[in-house]
Amino acid sequence: LVFAPRENFNAFEVELLTDEVFASTLQFGISLSKPIDCCLDLYLRHTIVQILDDDVFPSNIYRERILADPTTHSWKEGESLNMLKKWVKFTYHAVPNSKKILAVDQISNLVFCWELLVLRVIVNILSGTGWHIMDFLTPTRALIFYALCLLLPHAIIHWFSYRMTTWKVTGGARRVLQENILRKYFYQDESTPFPSETLFMEVFGHDVGDLVFNGYNQVFLVAKCLGRLILSLGVSALFAWEAKSSKGLDVVFLAFLPFVVQPIAVVVIIGLRWSRHDKLQHSIQSTYDGLLYKADRTLECYRMVADYFTTHLVVEDCNQDINMVNANMAALDGVMANSFALAEWVNKLLRLVWILVGGFNVAQGYHAEHEGVKFGVSLGTFVAVLSLLDSNGQQFESIFNVCMTISTTYPALWRVVTMMNLPSDFTRRQQNLQFRIQMTKDMLKVAKANHPDADFPIDEVPLVLDNVSFEYEHHTGLPEASYQLSTLSCSIKQGSAVCFMGKHGTGKATLLRILGDVLPQYEGTVFIPSHLRVQHVTDGYVLWPGTVAENLFFGECAVHDLLTDQYHKLYEGTLKRGLAICKALHFPSELQKEAENLNSKREIDSLHLTSSQKKLIHLA
Repeated sequence: LVFAPRENFNAFEVELLTDEVFASTLQFGISLSKPIDCCLDLYLRHTIVQILDDDVFPSNIYRERILADPTTHSWKEGESLNMLKKWVKFTYHAVPNSKKILAVDQISNLVFCWELLVLRVIVNILSGTGWHIMDFLTPTRALIFYALCLLLPHAIIHWFSYRMTTWKVTGGARRVLQENILRKYFYQDESTPFPSETLFMEVFGHDVGDLVFNGYNQVFLVAKCLGRLILSLGVSALFAWEAKSSKGLDVVFLAFLPFVVQPIAVVVIIGLRWSRHDKLQHSIQSTYDGLLYKADRTLECYRMVADYFTTHLVVEDCNQDINMVNANMAALDGVMANSFALAEWVNKLLRLVWILVGGFNVAQGYHAEHEGVKFGVSLGTFVAVLSLLDSNGQQFESIFNVCMTISTTYPALWRVVTMMNLPSDFTRRQQNLQFRIQMTKDMLKVAKANHPDADFPIDEVPLVLDNVSFEYEHHTGLPEASYQLSTLSCSIKQGSAVCFMGKHGTGKATLLRILGDVLPQYEGTVFIPSHLRVQHVTDGYVLWPGTVAENLFFGECAVHDLLTDQYHKLYEGTLKRGLAICKALHFPSELQKEAENLNSKREIDSLHLTSSQKKLIHLA
């Protein structure tokens, strides 16, 4: 960047790549360095750029409904399966190694079919029937050859199984969700109620784990089962083709029976029992969310509960919700157990039919000759088809069980969707920032004209509030139109000390939060020259769970894109200035020594500081 003499503004562009994929927030730092014939400010040389995505999670298909109702209460019924599909698609594209898992699963299916064909040949060799490609070898050598054919594919699968542990698909899926949830939580609209800490931790920990393990990972199992069924269908067709000139053709066709009966059975079972299952799922989600909310409020009011000796009443109230959740979960477990058992019964009955019909055919004598063609099926074919029926039944059972298991993740999915789509005030913040930059340029021209001899005319630009109004989001039972601030206007000269006075509830704290850029105003304009850094200091204290030095240089580390424990990398002047601020605030001697000991590993919680000492660190 090249600045002309007395030029205060310059710009360059960072190209943004537009897509339809959700990503909560991208943040990166930009720094000016290597100045020539000029000086860089200690702080203004650095800036943070935030790119807030306007896509919705997990797909923009739900944009209108989520913007209309971010809580999803009014439109989520009957939409769980479609929402799950969109989330799986989102995660699949976000975790590239997912494709490798699908490929390995299909290789495993090919190995299964290979082992089935080899097993059929081995049985034929042992029974002295049937033909095989190594017919010129003695039975002993042929058995050794085919045994090796079974061993080699297993070694390949073993190698792939080990490699799968390095692809980090499960961890990658968790990371994508947890990273976006954390970012979204930090950039939500502070004028709206925050989700409780209890709910956030439930979503961030339990719900994400539940979705990944019982949701996303199970999709790979479904794909594997479907792939095996398709290959099994091909093997069944091969057996039927080999028996096309035999009277055993109709018997071999029984191997196709599961492909007809099992899907129909699964659809019927789901259709009959899904209504009860879905009702219980929604009931569990509703009661569980209520329990979390009640527990969070109880923890916030712990001191009140203890002081008024109402512990037994609060615990009893929570116990009622706990019992309701447990009753619904027990009922759901019963529904799922019966559904699983029905799917198993279908598989057992099909297996019984083949044992009776196919076994009877083999027992009648597969060596009989009829018009020059062997009658019936070989013993190897009988065993192979029996294994095929077992496998097919297990695949359909697995698909059914996985579908039921995936459905248990619906409550977690909806909580994640709600958390990911928390309202954001980024549009108002962007408009305010653009207004600040343009207004600073205009006001600077006026300041230069009015103060031609000033070394830094930009310091003559005042802070201006014009018709500023603000209101917090209202809920049922509260007034619909009551502004916390209404049409406030004033002008503040840089370097002056200002005190805002007023009655309780007139918006003094809210005004300070607006000036500190914690809250963007709803109406009017707030102009603060764009070169000024504004910091809102709360009346309480907020400390990072680290050392005194980590808290003292927290902001400086953030500006330089450093972790909190990397403050040693800051400029020496910055470190000295931080310690000088501690002295100016009259830190107690022991606390001052702890601040100056930059090699200390003692965290603040272990120092047993008083509230006043914690506030001093917060101010520093």
